Amino acid sequence: MKLKADAWVGLGTCYMELGEYRSAIDAYKESQVYVCIGDDQRKHLSLLSKLGDLHGKLGEHEEAISYLDQALEIERKLENIDEGDRDRELETLSLLGSSYSSRGAHQEALNTYEKALTIARQISDKRKEAVLEGFFLINIGKAFFDLHQYSKSIQSSEQGLALLKPILGDNAQHMQMATKILHLAKTLRELELLANAEKI
Repeated sequence: MKLKADAWVGLGTCYMELGEYRSAIDAYKESQVYVCIGDDQRKHLSLLSKLGDLHGKLGEHEEAISYLDQALEIERKLENIDEGDRDRELETLSLLGSSYSSRGAHQEALNTYEKALTIARQISDKRKEAVLEGFFLINIGKAFFDLHQYSKSIQSSEQGLALLKPILGDNAQHMQMATKILHLAKTLRELELLANAEKI
């Protein structure tokens, strides 16, 4: 059973790297059959997370959210949780937040990223904690931006940038996105303040 499961996983990974996402989904689903029989919970939730990621890449966000929610449900039931489990949970929460955001469910995205931030702050490796905390603060800033809460967006984005800049510099893709959101949020907040002042 394990050999068959691993073979299908390997095939799915190859398809995923080639950008053949539909074929990757089919391969991972075949692997699921053997993983479920073997009752390997960690491998099962890893597959669910991969399937959620693939459906997200295809723009099928309802399916993505369903798979990612299932993965998180298994994660909560695991015993003897180690750092690898925490890393996987953070990755799953990141994918879930992204799917919520792409679907336009910005409050759900915010809630998901805030859960991830709480977990990231418990990591013992301080550099890793700083990177993940900065990453999720920036995502929280984007969620606040999408909810038109510009002051909170600015605050979270600035905190995230302050953590990540010493580690990643200014040119990392995530840093560039956060800087653009920050500038937009500041501009829109100023326009809001001006509009409110005109009403007085």
